Order: sequence, then structure tokens, then C-alpha cells
Amino acid sequence: MIESLNVQQTVIQERRQRLNQSLSSLFGVLVSEDKSAKLQANHDCLFAADQLVESLPTSLIPTWLSELQAWCRWYKDNFTAIDANAILFNHLNIIHHEHFLNSDEKQEATHSSDFSGLYKLFQKGI
Repeated sequence: MIESLNVQQTVIQERRQRLNQSLSSLFGVLVSEDKSAKLQANHDCLFAADQLVESLPTSLIPTWLSELQAWCRWYKDNFTAIDANAILFNHLNIIHHEHFLNSDEKQEATHSSDFSGLYKLFQKGI
């Protein structure tokens, strides 16, 4: 029984790490001009989120994870909208900040909560 729980915990940790990596990749391409790379990174992030959800009991699925899935699905359907990249970036940045950064990274990131400004900096490659 304990071994089974350890395996389940390892699976969840690996899937959360995969989600973090795919979310970071998505941030990296959202500011580029390559639409196909954006769509692929969004797909990969949604897939990683879906896998993490599948490994959790329904009662333990956190709200932020459902929101992340919803925003990735929204982008898939609305990526041609003028501000779609900035909108997705802003919403996912909040989720990333609250649930994936360690305390040192959070402290550094709170010095600038202007998400539109952050998006423009990423766009310029800074």
C-alpha cells in the first residue's frame, strides 16, 4: 500500500514538473512571431495539464489547474484574436507566479506586477 502511494506521488510530481516545463516553453514562444510554435507549445501545455488532472482524484484538482486548462483551450480557439497572446500570457503568468515559483523567485517577480509590461519585455527579448 505504501509503495503504491509512493509511486502515485512520484507520478504526480513528474507530471507537475512536466507541466512547469511546458508552461515555461509556452511563455518563451508566446512572444515570438511563430504561430505554429505557439499553437504547439499551447497544445503541449494543455496535454501536460490534462495528464496531471488524470492523475488526481476529482476532489483534489486545484482551481488553478482547471483555470490553466481553460485558458489553454481558450487560446486554441482564439489564437487569431489581436491580443490573444497577451491575454494568455497575463493569465498564465498569474498561475505560474502563484503555483510554480519558489519563494525567492516570487519575491523577485513581485517587484513588477505590470503583466503587460512584462509581456512587452519578453517580446523584446529582455
